[in-house]
Amino acid sequence: MARGSLPNERKDSSERPGGSDDADEGRLSPPPPFGRQNTAPSLPLATKLLYVGEVVWQIDDTVYVGSQDAVANMNLLCRLNIEFVCDLCNEDGEEANRRRYDCPCLCPRRSKHFRYFVAMDVPETEKKCIDSKVNMTVLFDQFCDLVERGRKAGKSVLVCSAKGRNRAPAFCAAYLISKERMSRQQAVAKVLEQMNTMRPAPNISDFMQRALMRYQSSKGIQGVPDTSHTIPLFSIKRTAWT
Repeated sequence: MARGSLPNERKDSSERPGGSDDADEGRLSPPPPFGRQNTAPSLPLATKLLYVGEVVWQIDDTVYVGSQDAVANMNLLCRLNIEFVCDLCNEDGEEANRRRYDCPCLCPRRSKHFRYFVAMDVPETEKKCIDSKVNMTVLFDQFCDLVERGRKAGKSVLVCSAKGRNRAPAFCAAYLISKERMSRQQAVAKVLEQMNTMRPAPNISDFMQRALMRYQSSKGIQGVPDTSHTIPLFSIKRTAWT
C-alpha cells in the first residue's frame, strides 16, 4: 500500500484444521467450547492468564495491544473474542497469511471465523512521515473509528505493530485521548501501566509523542504539566559552573 493512502481493509476467514466430523474413537476430542462472550472481562480466568499480560495487553474492555505474533495466533483471537484487527506491521500479505496457519484456531465451531482487518502504513520515523505526507491525526481517528465499530458489535479490537513496543502503544494512547479526553501524558502513562509486564518494556518514540501532542491539540484538550521530567533548579545552578 502506498504511504499516506487510506488503510487497506479486508475481511479474513479462518477455520480449524480439516478432518471429518466423525472423529475416530482413538482420537482426542477437542476441548469444550468457551461460552460466546461480548466483552473480555467476562472471559474465563484461565484464558486471561494464558494470553493477557504475556502475548497481548488489555487497555480497556474493548482494546488489546500486541506484536505481530499476536495477530498470527488464531486461537488467541478466538478466545479473546477479537474480530477487528488494526495491523501496523507493514508486513507482506502472503507472509501474514502463511503465519496464520502456524497457530490455527482449535475451537469446535464448525462455521468460519470472519474477522475485519485494517492495514495501516505507519512510518516509524518523522522523516519518513514527512516524505510520504502521512497525516498521523487522520490515522489515529481511523483507528478510533474502528474501535467504535468493534464496541458496537460487541467484539474486541487488537492493534499490533512489529514488536508491539512503539507504534501500537502510541495508537492506544491516541484512542484514550479521544475516548477518555485524557492528555497525552495521562494516556501514555495509562498505556504503560497496562503493559507493565512487557519485556522489553514499551518505548514510544519522540516522533510518536509529538504526533500524540498534535492529536491532543486537535481534540481541544489541555496538556497537564509533567513534573516527573522537570529538572530541579538547584541542579541547573550547580552544573552551570562545572
